[in-house]
Amino acid sequence: MRTASTICDTPTALVSLVDEHRQWFKARIGLEATETALAESFCAHAVASEQPLIVPDARADARFADNPLVLGDPNIRFYAGLPVRGPEGHVKGTLCVIDKQPRTLSNAQWAMLQLLANQVEGLLRNRQTEMLLRQREAQLATKQQLIDEALDTVGGILWDWDLRTGVIRESERRSVLLGYEKGELREHIDEWVAMTHPDDVEAVFASVNAHIAGK
Repeated sequence: MRTASTICDTPTALVSLVDEHRQWFKARIGLEATETALAESFCAHAVASEQPLIVPDARADARFADNPLVLGDPNIRFYAGLPVRGPEGHVKGTLCVIDKQPRTLSNAQWAMLQLLANQVEGLLRNRQTEMLLRQREAQLATKQQLIDEALDTVGGILWDWDLRTGVIRESERRSVLLGYEKGELREHIDEWVAMTHPDDVEAVFASVNAHIAGK
């Protein structure tokens, strides 16, 4: 935000996200508030149109002349905002700069602001990717826990080899019958191969290779 504020020579810069009732500031400089009503939001206009919005003098603009944010704190006069799209392609908010004095931006400032808006979109994509990865990791951890609990309580012989992660799990009874300590076979894949019945080797490896190939 400091970069946007410096480039555009404005005291305030915001990354503003909107929902049905409000806008809130994901990042901000030069403004104490953390959110405002959507009905009062300049950003809502840029989001609705999905186009850049520049307001050189809010007092002279019929859309904003009686806006509480113009008539009172923070006394907005100048606004320039660029739509910011989320990972799914929909406009989620804006990167905007604000001043208490009427003004405009040069072509160079506007171009730099667009580059910063692109960076904000990239950060939003990265954030969603991180969240999805954490959710996936949590799901896998839950699945692994269920498998481990099943293997520990079942009376039969069970063995599981995750071909994607290389993780091997086995039931207590399997290890006992084969004469290994539980977990010992996890470090001896070659011995598992050696223990496969010769009549089954071809079919077993054809099945494993087919799975690895996505079949």
